[in-house]
Amino acid sequence: QPRVNKGRSLTFSLFCWLAVSTGAFIFAIEANAQLVQHTFDQLFASLPNELQIEIIASLPLSDILNLRGASRSLHALVSLNEAPITRYHLDHHVPAYAKRLYPPPPGVPLNFHYLCGIWHRLHVAAKLSYLICEWVSKELFFRNTEEKRREFAPQRERMRRRLIPRLFTLFHFFETYRRLHLQYLIEHDGHGLRNTPHTLNPIEAQIMSMYDDRTLLLVHETFPLVISSFFDGYDP
Repeated sequence: QPRVNKGRSLTFSLFCWLAVSTGAFIFAIEANAQLVQHTFDQLFASLPNELQIEIIASLPLSDILNLRGASRSLHALVSLNEAPITRYHLDHHVPAYAKRLYPPPPGVPLNFHYLCGIWHRLHVAAKLSYLICEWVSKELFFRNTEEKRREFAPQRERMRRRLIPRLFTLFHFFETYRRLHLQYLIEHDGHGLRNTPHTLNPIEAQIMSMYDDRTLLLVHETFPLVISSFFDGYDP
């Protein structure tokens, strides 16, 4: 009798499992058929607004900007949520040193113009870092053959990554110097620093006070390398 009850119990459990599995399978088929009947934009529009913004914010910035030209509804969706999308990219994709050197303008909501400015500077620093590393690999480390370049690839990549923040800081120095010097000319009737006696350039001192000592040392070590890479092609 116990064996009979146990067999019936196993049979009933198997029957229940088959019923549940079959029902889930049928439900999945019906759901898939319903999804096929709807286009992607209809499915996306049916999502909650918070989820739509989260999906859009995870896209690359170039895709987000292009998305505004896809339709009026997407243009309105992206434009109305420009601040949270920009905040997401600043928190997840922009390095801390870039946000520290170029903080958001006070009293102005976060926008794509500010985010694109930072990304442009980072892109230029990354491109210049790549070119300098290529020059260093060839001219200083004599990695002229393809085999030597492959062996040196890990060191070149580490060097490229370390150069990016230093070059970015150099850009910030020269850009800030230009802005402050123009402001000085306006305030002094067009008379520059040459007509003002000083032992230490006050504009340079003001800018260098924005950096910590380690950053100043690293940039000081990098600057001769940048100058050498630029003027190497002009040597007789």
